[in-house]
Amino acid sequence: MIRGLYTAASGMLAGERRQEVLSNNLANVNTVGYKKDDSVMRSFPEMLLYSLNDHTGSGPQRLDPNSPSVGAVGTGAFLEEIITRFTPGTLKPTKNQFGFAIVDSSANPLQRSFFPMADQEGNTFLTRDGDFHPDSQGFLVNGAGFYLQAVGTDGKPVANSRVRVNNEGTPIPGLMENGEFAENAAGLRFDLVHVANVEKLQNVGGGRFRFQEDNLTTDRSGEMRQGFLEGSNVDLAEAMTDMIAVMRNYEANQRVIRVLDSTLDKAVNQLGRLG
Repeated sequence: MIRGLYTAASGMLAGERRQEVLSNNLANVNTVGYKKDDSVMRSFPEMLLYSLNDHTGSGPQRLDPNSPSVGAVGTGAFLEEIITRFTPGTLKPTKNQFGFAIVDSSANPLQRSFFPMADQEGNTFLTRDGDFHPDSQGFLVNGAGFYLQAVGTDGKPVANSRVRVNNEGTPIPGLMENGEFAENAAGLRFDLVHVANVEKLQNVGGGRFRFQEDNLTTDRSGEMRQGFLEGSNVDLAEAMTDMIAVMRNYEANQRVIRVLDSTLDKAVNQLGRLG
């Protein structure tokens, strides 16, 4: 009986975590370039119960190897991991001339392309959000104010690099040196970064991913398409259906706990009462 309480409680906790994942997906259904997360649920190992033979006498009661099996009992569930799905989103036209979408060209689903970005502290990360605009100095930034970086001949983002729009509206890569922007630095390109295995990326939220340099490749797996933005890959109907299923499962576990609580109350306070 006590085991049932733990089993139901673990199911509620796992459902709560899954609901958080689904809620985050729903909140980003209209976020440019957002990639949905899927929760992977696992059950704890099942326990096989046996019936003890009737035992009389003063000796200890032991399990007979030939005792009949009562059956397996579940011991609960837990959220094992959260996986980001990199399936492409729908391309939507935009009036922003500095809006870019990534069109994947690799047949390998593990190979995907990204925009390299740098925050104000110089930390580099990858994103699929190509909704850029020039800041007050002409540098291309995203909605959070992070800078678009240039890419070197080795296919890796270049530290202290930025992309600035010239008077003709053309994005020009360059390096920041002593607070000055040096255009057309040798080997710099306004380009995408290509990842060999997206499963090695670390999702840090906000559509941003940390990467390891040895996971980058010069093999092209996508191209930029100007005048378009990539929508999120969240299926609204599917996410809402999953949310309802999670809520029903949560409520079912609640009812189990209430029934067990009532049964335990009777066992403790009523059974064996005299008079």
